[in-house]
Formats: sequence, C-alpha cells, structure tokens
Amino acid sequence: MARGIVVVELEFNRLPEIRAALRPMASQVVRKTAFDVEAGAKERSRVDTGNMKNGWQTEMEGDLTAVVYNNVEYVIYHEFGTRKMSAQPMATPAAEEARPGFVAAMKELFE
Repeated sequence: MARGIVVVELEFNRLPEIRAALRPMASQVVRKTAFDVEAGAKERSRVDTGNMKNGWQTEMEGDLTAVVYNNVEYVIYHEFGTRKMSAQPMATPAAEEARPGFVAAMKELFE
C-alpha cells in the first residue's frame, strides 16, 4: 500500500496593506512632533532682534522625515556655546521634550 504525502502551503501576508494603512498615520505623528519641536525651540530662543526666534522652520522630507532648522548663522553658538559663552540650548531640549509624545503616538499605531 503506497502512502501519499500531501503538502499544503498557505501564504497569508497582509504586511503590505498594513504598512500602507499605517504610513499616513505615522506621517501625521512625525509632522506633529516636528512642529512641536519647532514651537519648543522658538519658546527657548533668546530675543534681541527676533531673527533667531523667527528663523525656526520645519520641512517634511518625504512622508516620514521632518527637519527642524534655523538658518540664522549664530544659532549654533547659542545652542552649543563657545569657549567664552555658555550654551543656551533651544532645539535639543525641545526635541527631548517632544520625544515621549512621539514614542507614545507611534506605539499607539501598532496596538
């Protein structure tokens, strides 16, 4: 009596559709966090002429990357200090303050 072997393979991969559904929501989280960082940096900016405070900008680079920056040439000296001037950080503490909200929002997407 011959024995037959039956192999059944089922492939059920919904990862591409889950990824497509999560991407717009993750993009909103990234955008909101970036604007929160920008607002925090503006709040912490020293105001003499207002250039540094008004120089903060946010740009989205694709769906999941945001860049918060300031083109005022002396911002880096305030952020990190010099040998004669202590640091007055703006962007770093703003990003650290926004981190818990970002992490919580991203975790919520995957629950």
